[in-house]
Amino acid sequence: MSESKKGSVLTPFLIVAIVGIPSCAIGAFYYLFIESGGGRAMAGLLYLVGLAAILVGIFLERILLALIKKDDLLDKGLLKIIWVIESLILILIIFFFRNGIG
Repeated sequence: MSESKKGSVLTPFLIVAIVGIPSCAIGAFYYLFIESGGGRAMAGLLYLVGLAAILVGIFLERILLALIKKDDLLDKGLLKIIWVIESLILILIIFFFRNGIG
């Protein structure tokens, strides 16, 4: 395996997590501990659930990528397929929440 492949692989989920983890952590802290009156604690709880979902998603993705790296499958074009699949999943999640959960 070459030296450039030993580092972390950049994927769409990781890009979203880089932005999402700090914003969810700050939002959860603010709405749970500082401004928790008037139903805002529910917003803090939703931020906390979002933070947990992002962390679990990144954990599972990193395990999957570590298994793929171990078998040297990233050099065979599998990274492009991972990018397409993760991009489609993120687009579907955006459409799902934009059109409403119910």
